Parts: sequence; C-alpha cells; structure tokens
Amino acid sequence: MPRFSLRARLLGAAIAVSSVGGAYVIAQPLLVSRAAASDAAAKAPPAMPVSVAVVESREVTPFDEFSGRLEAVERVEVRARVAGQIQTVHFREGELVKAGDLLVTIDPAPYAAEVDRLKAQLAAAQARVALTKNDLERGQRLFETKISVSQRVLDERENASSEADANYAAAQAALKAAQLNLDYTQVRAPVSGRVGKLEITTGNLVASGATAPLLTTL
Repeated sequence: MPRFSLRARLLGAAIAVSSVGGAYVIAQPLLVSRAAASDAAAKAPPAMPVSVAVVESREVTPFDEFSGRLEAVERVEVRARVAGQIQTVHFREGELVKAGDLLVTIDPAPYAAEVDRLKAQLAAAQARVALTKNDLERGQRLFETKISVSQRVLDERENASSEADANYAAAQAALKAAQLNLDYTQVRAPVSGRVGKLEITTGNLVASGATAPLLTTL
C-alpha cells in the first residue's frame, strides 16, 4: 500500500474541513431566508372573504334619485252650499273616497219643512188653476149664448186663469229650489281622492256660498 506523507494527510484534512465549512456557509443563508419567510407568513393578516357570483347577461333599467314634491292632479275645496248646523261627519281624515260619497250632513230639518210648505203651496196653486179654468170655460159658453156675461167679465176670467197658471209655475220653481237646498244638506265628494283635514266639527254653524268656511279638501 502506498504511504502518504504527513504533509499530504494534513493537506487532505484541510481540504475536507474547508469543504464542510463552505457548505455550511452556503446553507446558513438559505435556512435564515426560509425562517424569515415562515415568520412573515405567520404574521400576515388572514385573507378577506369575498363573494362570488355567476356572470349573467340581463337587461338593466338605469335609474337615478331626485328630490321633488308631490302635487295632486285635482284639488277641490269642499264648502257648504246651504247654511246650517253640522249634524254628522261621515269620513275620517286621510281616507280615500269616491265621487258622490257622503262627507258631511247639515241639519236638514229647516229645509225639509220648507219643502213641505212649498208642496202645499203648489197644491193650492194647482187648485186655483183648475178653478179659474172652469170659470173661464163657463164664461165662454155663456158669452156665446149672450146670456148674462159681458166681454169685460170674460176678460177678467181669462186674466185670472193666466195668473193662476203663472202662480202655479212659480210654485213649481220654488219647490224645485227648496228640494235642491234640502239635497245640499248632504255634502258629497265632488271628485274621487283622499280627504284632507276636517276643518269644522259636528255642532258648528256654517254659512253658504263662496265665502263659506272650508269643510275639508280633496
């Protein structure tokens, strides 16, 4: 076997030690780098959860928001058409009503009495028409026979008959107006809509016409 000199063996040992040291020097930075990366990963905040959705194709209506003011198409001030005392209120503030619905009742008693009075007056006028008509027809027959009836008497009977007809027509018109006033004691909604605030409560006296106090609005 060949014999190595002491110098050769020392040189070999030095080379071996140098190789191991170099490998340690190379491996040490790698170990430090991996440890630093592990620490950074441990200190990093957790991942935030996200929502996912399937992509779809659909029609979208664009819109925007604006400030505005609502105003009714129709606004009606409800006032009494006849004077009297508020007897009954038939609605609640803010409720929806239809045209013709009863809103307020004004005491109808005075107007009903007036209707009854004019009905009696109309009946009397009708009786007067019948009486004067009979007198006129009788006078015309007597005048034709020249018996006890002059032209003057005949003219008076004709005038009386015409006056009775006029009075009867006037009584009819008065009764119609009184019946309208009686109907107006029932204040009805002129249009459909939402009733506003009740301005006058039961028991109050109201006047009629354009200057009458406001009952409510629609």
